[in-house]
Amino acid sequence: MKATIRCWRLAVLLAALLVGLSAGGVGRAAGAVVSEAEALLQSVFRMRLVDQLPGQIQPLLDGLGTGDVTQVKTAYDLRSEGEISATRNELQARFGAASRARYEGFAAALEGAENNKDADFLRQLATTLALEPPPRNYDELHSQCMSLKLAGSLHSASGFLSNLQTWLLLKQRVPNMPPLDAWLTRDQKTATTAPAAPVAAPPPPRRSAAMQLAAAEPALPEYKEEEGQTNDLLASFSSSLKERREATRQQAEKGMQTVTSERERAEQELATRKQAEATGEAEAIKNQAQKLADAETQAIEQRANTWESKLKTVVSSTVGAASGAFFGGLGTQAGEKLTKELFKNDATSE
Repeated sequence: MKATIRCWRLAVLLAALLVGLSAGGVGRAAGAVVSEAEALLQSVFRMRLVDQLPGQIQPLLDGLGTGDVTQVKTAYDLRSEGEISATRNELQARFGAASRARYEGFAAALEGAENNKDADFLRQLATTLALEPPPRNYDELHSQCMSLKLAGSLHSASGFLSNLQTWLLLKQRVPNMPPLDAWLTRDQKTATTAPAAPVAAPPPPRRSAAMQLAAAEPALPEYKEEEGQTNDLLASFSSSLKERREATRQQAEKGMQTVTSERERAEQELATRKQAEATGEAEAIKNQAQKLADAETQAIEQRANTWESKLKTVVSSTVGAASGAFFGGLGTQAGEKLTKELFKNDATSE
């Protein structure tokens, strides 16, 4: 009962807002609110579309093996998360921290008006959104919203279902059919990532082998120059010895650097070759998928058109149905789950 009262309070508030816009909605502020209402409407219908896809996919999975079912589920999850993420980003960009409250408020008001066939709410919403011709009932509102406000998402969803259905049909007669992910992304160039840089070799020791040998030599006894004797010969010998030791040290370090450099180059070449082989294999699979798709172009387009018409009907006809379809995230288990996904990073989603 409290939820119903809350829902209708939200509906009354939204209705008052729409009346204010239709009466004095001229100028910059009015235009901003109109665009907000349109963004909320698009978000609601996009989530309705997301909620309906599993029911359309399920019949296609009859008789499939576990591996194929897993591929389909993975593909659906990726697409679903993409739609949810895009919706979340659009809402947060427009409404910020108030995204969830604005979304749920609008969705609850819309659902209440739909279930009760509220003509005043319909008229006010149509005026606010400048729908032409004005919808005479909520079925026409749904149709216009799906065609005009959600054309991109509808086209994407129908294309996904068409490609999925075509892939399943081809698997029955094409040996070594490419996997579903390659089939769905056949028109996308395989991403080439730079091979990981080889692990850098540890720095050479601060003391080379030559230096260590020099350090191990016994120290010369202290030289005591006799009276009248010069140390020119000894100084010359000592200088020559130091130069030889330094040359030996530099040669040893240079050799170590050469070995390290050659090893890094070999590792880089191996990683690059492996990456090229993987990319080439992925491209070959996609090329095979594209050739198969080229032969099925007309069938894919026809199936997409059929799916688009069906999705329009399904999304438009499930309002208030006992199936528990998602409309605004209030009152149904499916709706609550999708709302948590939509606002999963929001503190109020817990």
